[in-house]
Amino acid sequence: MAERSVFQRNQEPDLERMRKDAGKAYVELGKLLKSGEEEDVQKAYSALGRLLKSTKKKRTKVSHKLPKRITPEQKEAFMKACEKSPRDHCIWKTFFASAMRVGEIVGDKRTGYRGLFIEDINFQADPPEVLVHGKGDKERIVLISRGAAEEILTYFKSKDHLGPDGKLYSYEQFTATFGQKPLGKVFDIGPRMVQKLAKKYAKEAGLPEWFTPHKARHTALTEILEKTHDLIAAQEQAGHASPATTSIYLHLDTDYRKPVMKKVFGET
Repeated sequence: MAERSVFQRNQEPDLERMRKDAGKAYVELGKLLKSGEEEDVQKAYSALGRLLKSTKKKRTKVSHKLPKRITPEQKEAFMKACEKSPRDHCIWKTFFASAMRVGEIVGDKRTGYRGLFIEDINFQADPPEVLVHGKGDKERIVLISRGAAEEILTYFKSKDHLGPDGKLYSYEQFTATFGQKPLGKVFDIGPRMVQKLAKKYAKEAGLPEWFTPHKARHTALTEILEKTHDLIAAQEQAGHASPATTSIYLHLDTDYRKPVMKKVFGET
């Protein structure tokens, strides 16, 4: 049996079919405009209007607030507070050196982030490169400082590693026993614990209560733009889909505008 048309002559339009196949509804409306009777066209227009009204989504308000970041002095105080824990110091140095997301560094099963594995880092590159696995296993290359890469390797070597036999070995024992360097995830910690560490060290360092891992990312991205004013480099480092997302960090840096505006004000 032939499928009923969305707009059938001399009958009320099939709203249910229209909801399922809006594209076909527009095509059939176009045909009716060319050859249909006036009454059919009016019915079609009326039905299409009701459909659009019923399916129209409310626009989501977009926040235009500037992202918060901490000052270089606050960052230094925060890193000093982390010094008593090699793992925590390494995590936060990675944050500030890479602008990576918390899930990209420690992993997050809820959102599909894999986390940082030692084999993801190309230590021979200059500067070192990290193959970052984002949501849905999307990949990008992030550059990190030599100091951060060396601290990651030092921390990884200090850990015990699970061998093929199910036993734990030090880095050196693993290499000597199995004839290869151990591989695997760098940080055995979850994003919620990282959030708690942010609050803990922020309090010890006298930072604002709003400081979070994501604010560390804001700080790193702002620093990149302050030093380079290279929007594309910052976008690729951040993993933003559009430069427009990254451009908001430009508004935090007024130094590059000061000489220009002094000319405008006649104060040069």
